[in-house]
Amino acid sequence: MEVRKEIRSAIAAALASRRKDETFERGLGKVIRRRKLPFSDYVAAMGLVREMAYSEGISLDEAASRLVSEVPEDEGED
Repeated sequence: MEVRKEIRSAIAAALASRRKDETFERGLGKVIRRRKLPFSDYVAAMGLVREMAYSEGISLDEAASRLVSEVPEDEGED
């Protein structure tokens, strides 16, 4: 699954900086706003996370972690 660098970075930051009682969606929204990224990036990121969570039957947190840990296709080739 192709994920833009900015979105991958925002998802990783949301996972790392989120408060214990905060949902992933809210944490991602904060990161997107702080980085002054467009709302369309939030929608795209949440779409990717929700799609993976639904298709794999996992939580949003787990899906976000998997998306961040995936090696981008152009970086994995040597």
